[in-house]
Amino acid sequence: EVRSGADPAKAKPLSPGERASMQHYLAPNKYIPINAEIRQTADKVVGGETNPVRAARRIYDWVIANTDYWAKDP
Repeated sequence: EVRSGADPAKAKPLSPGERASMQHYLAPNKYIPINAEIRQTADKVVGGETNPVRAARRIYDWVIANTDYWAKDP
């Protein structure tokens, strides 16, 4: 079950000012790498979707469908 308080109907793309003020949070770092391959995959997954909530959901769904997760029991 996925719960979200984000309403796609109320979402809008970031303005240039908002994007600039959030650049620190949106930039790649050692824990969240962004390279050409990752960016191309994200662009392909998102497609033409401009709604940020729907775009994020597409990326989330892709990650769930295309990654394996396992935890080792102690």
